[in-house]
Amino acid sequence: MPGEDAMMTREHHERPRDGLRLSAPGESSGHRACDSWVGRAAACVVLTSLLLGCSDDNTSDSADAGDATEADTAQAPDAEADTAAPEPTGPVITSDRWEVVTDDSEDPFSELRPDGAECDPEGYQVEMLAEEEVFSIDTWSCNYVTLRQTTLRDLRAGDVVEGRIWHFDLTAPSPGGDAYVAYHLGGEVLWEESVRIPSSSGLVLPTWTMAADAPAGTPLYFHLNNHGSNSWSVIDLVVAP
Repeated sequence: MPGEDAMMTREHHERPRDGLRLSAPGESSGHRACDSWVGRAAACVVLTSLLLGCSDDNTSDSADAGDATEADTAQAPDAEADTAAPEPTGPVITSDRWEVVTDDSEDPFSELRPDGAECDPEGYQVEMLAEEEVFSIDTWSCNYVTLRQTTLRDLRAGDVVEGRIWHFDLTAPSPGGDAYVAYHLGGEVLWEESVRIPSSSGLVLPTWTMAADAPAGTPLYFHLNNHGSNSWSVIDLVVAP
């Protein structure tokens, strides 16, 4: 858990808007969010390269898998019945199902709430980032937040859960301290990490192995505690193949 310096709230000075505009998922350009973050073009190029590189690999794999599936289907009359069974791997969350926990009695991270913590609804939203739908948090107006949604699939003991979280350059009026991010499921923190401020933009890659089963529909919590005017995006969380 972070120390007192990680609980620092931002100074109340005027925010440089820099022409900031976040895109909605329905807008035509998947890169619009990156294009709108003035001064962050280089970071967006890096992010786009990382995410699209993974997408290209998956496309190739999918094409190969499609050829194999067609052949298998011709030989196996029961293939359609087999595909009806739930896949053991895949997404655990979606970006559009997060809700902000506003009641401390329902927030497993409430003991970390610093004096002056706030989370204005204008400080978070679903948007497109490098052609992926993400849930973004602007810590200028939302410096402490716990999000919640129920899991999409059964998680079994031994499953490896992996995710991606993106942040732009992390800065603060008074350098020093950490940003703190964490996932909570089944009554315990399963993953947490402190990220030093200041830091360059980059991906944070949560990973943990399930120690016990958790059925689909179990509440999952994501927490962010960050002083300074910064931007974080929760990209995904999946059960690894």
